[in-house]
Amino acid sequence: MRIINNIISEFIIYHDRFFEKGLDDNKLFAMVMYKNLYPSEYSNLLLGKGTFPDTFKNITKKLNNKCLELREKIENLKEDKKVIVNECFASIKELKYSFVFSLLNKDYYASYQYFYFDGNKVSLSDFFSDDFDNSRLFKEKVQFYNYSKKLTEDETFRFFGGKNKFILRFEALEKSKEIKLREIQNCIDLINNQIESIYDKNLFELIELYGVSDLLDCKNEYEIFVLKKGYVTNDYDDYISVFKEGILTNSDMKFIKSVKKDEKNDYLYSLFNINEIISRLDLIDFCNKSVLNINLVDYMIKEEKRYSKELSAVYSLFKEINLDTFEFIEKYERFGSNFDIFVDVVINKCTNLWVFLYENKVGDYEYLDRWVIRYLEKFKSWNSIDDSFVEYLNSSKDIVNKFDLSKNDKYLKSLVYAKIKFGNLVLDFISEWISNDKFNIINQFPIYILSLSIIFTITSLVFILKN
Repeated sequence: MRIINNIISEFIIYHDRFFEKGLDDNKLFAMVMYKNLYPSEYSNLLLGKGTFPDTFKNITKKLNNKCLELREKIENLKEDKKVIVNECFASIKELKYSFVFSLLNKDYYASYQYFYFDGNKVSLSDFFSDDFDNSRLFKEKVQFYNYSKKLTEDETFRFFGGKNKFILRFEALEKSKEIKLREIQNCIDLINNQIESIYDKNLFELIELYGVSDLLDCKNEYEIFVLKKGYVTNDYDDYISVFKEGILTNSDMKFIKSVKKDEKNDYLYSLFNINEIISRLDLIDFCNKSVLNINLVDYMIKEEKRYSKELSAVYSLFKEINLDTFEFIEKYERFGSNFDIFVDVVINKCTNLWVFLYENKVGDYEYLDRWVIRYLEKFKSWNSIDDSFVEYLNSSKDIVNKFDLSKNDKYLKSLVYAKIKFGNLVLDFISEWISNDKFNIINQFPIYILSLSIIFTITSLVFILKN
């Protein structure tokens, strides 16, 4: 009875004292019970030892390994996109001719050389026939006999970097580059969502996924219970700290130490007392990528006048984009509260942002369009565009409609400011402009390269519409 009274009394005291911190009552009560029922285990917990720290280290290790596997898949898919973009053949027939030419033994007649599909002989004439079922290249084991020897399947496709690469190029020619690039980008997006969802899962969902025995090395039923119910999670440091003197939680101290050592943290790492964390860091610490944290950046943007120097140091990390800083940008767009303010500054400071986007998101037109609009809205912040920006805009057959250039003066002024000229004036919209007396838009904002053929077409349309 005495222990029960102690638990209730302590809970009420700490609940009232730290009410403004917004602590979860269930988690606080669970830790008060643990402190009273298992004092020895609780003492180890204060030292960073025991069931709870080991459990979350084990979980973190498993999640990191899984994410590493998924990121490797993404890199392989990005390589596939480069293969498709650089495709030099215009048709499947050209690809097949090149395939055979890479296999032929030049010392013997081609008529003496042939394929084996699942052990069945296929002559070169049959292979090039319009009646040949090309799906056999995917479904069956393919080997080539070059008169002197029978090649293995790996040897048969060696010139193309393996059978999978050959199939990739075949499908790109069959479906068109754009469709295949979109398919691959969809796969990349799906894997990225998988990575995000892994870290979004709570312990209960992870236990369902991996099993209790694989994740939890608990010594008593109480530990298993509070972990499975989510009453103890990876923010348990915040609930230990209420029993100790001091402002910073253990997790806050870990963050500060990792920044000082320039060790990368998860961008969603939970921070408890951000104001105090900033006061413990030196200005030079904000020049380390390890300081990047969504909650921290949100807080500094909100308190920009107070932390202008620290925030400026953080923005300097985005002068040149790499995979790490781009990952932060994407996560901040999803989880941050001040992305519009943040991206304004990044576009202004960064020297290679568009180049990075264009190289890494090729084929993801919806994503690239969103960034094009951001650039158009911030026309004095175009430090990172190059010829690929104009190339991308010109590749869009409905550029006038997509970005509403005929109505949005701001976008047009942006293009004029950047001295960008398009070569794909869309004639479908000219008649509408002329009929609405908006044709002077071309003279006001000279963003198009007017060839003789286009001028002839325009004058013809003017004559037809006006008469």
